[in-house]
Amino acid sequence: QLGFEFKYTDSPKITKSMRIAMEDLSLDELVLIYPGTKSFPLGENIRAEGLESYLSKKF
Repeated sequence: QLGFEFKYTDSPKITKSMRIAMEDLSLDELVLIYPGTKSFPLGENIRAEGLESYLSKKF
């Protein structure tokens, strides 16, 4: 299962709520979408993706 979280920040970080959501929802991966342009890992099975670049890859 894949989960998404949307944050309006220039420097996305892992939060306690992300870890709780991953556990409670049995997520395999969590993607944090933010208004930036870069994609990078935030932690185990959690990554940040810029909105525009994510949409261009998926659609």
